[in-house]
Amino acid sequence: MAYPAHLGFWGIILALTFILLFDLDSSIAIRSLYSTLLWVEIGLITIGCVNFVLRDFAATQLSHGAAATLLLLILLFFAGMKGKLNIKRLFDVIASGTAIILLSPIVFLTAAMVRVFLGSPVLFRQLRPGLQLQPFQLIKFRTMTNARNASGELLPDKNRLTPFGHFLRASSLDELPELLNVLKGDMSLVGPRPLLMEYIPLYNERQARRHEVKPGLTGWAQVNGRNTLTWEERFELDLWYVENWSFWLDLKIISMTVWRVLRREGINQTGSVSMEKFRGSRPSEAKR
Repeated sequence: MAYPAHLGFWGIILALTFILLFDLDSSIAIRSLYSTLLWVEIGLITIGCVNFVLRDFAATQLSHGAAATLLLLILLFFAGMKGKLNIKRLFDVIASGTAIILLSPIVFLTAAMVRVFLGSPVLFRQLRPGLQLQPFQLIKFRTMTNARNASGELLPDKNRLTPFGHFLRASSLDELPELLNVLKGDMSLVGPRPLLMEYIPLYNERQARRHEVKPGLTGWAQVNGRNTLTWEERFELDLWYVENWSFWLDLKIISMTVWRVLRREGINQTGSVSMEKFRGSRPSEAKR
């Protein structure tokens, strides 16, 4: 099969994407691999352009299968590494971008229904701590009304959460706008869930380590109990993820998340419509 001229173009785009996403703290060996890949693709696109000018596509016999195999090997190489890996970021960009496109009809319909049943604004925005505790603006679909008491204070969550809002939470449709946070780079598809800014002073040293990675749309705690867990259990699961991260673990968590969402497991704590607020760990727990 003849090698199409445009394949080299997309190859160099991929190589440049790797470099743009490349962490300068990574090893020299990996940096060298990126550079090698870039020069290979420069050569390929040059050959493609020459062949295009000469109208002699039969001169290059690199098959699509060989190119796909090379790409797969590169991805597997990065997937098998530990540490600061840009395969995670690359996967986030590709997966979130694809999901935004494919799910756009559902997102539009959900936004319209939120506008009808809950009013404006459609989106809920709030500052949350991200990687290394850097704040970012989280966006979700609203699930509660702005009902207030006579003093102008918001009513408790259980009084503001409507049946439609409960459906959004149970189906996780309220989380769909967070795909934009993932695409932007504030979040990852998988990681500890972003909590409230007010919790930061309450963390002990070990709990604060959950911010050594980006917060995620789903996480290890979410597929192992979600909101039914105690705060201590949740933090321990988050820290286990931080200490044992791998690309394959992310894929496992994503597949488990789909199953949990379909079964609507672990949405609420018993007797509560949302997770009870974190008020700091007990002394016995903080020593762990």
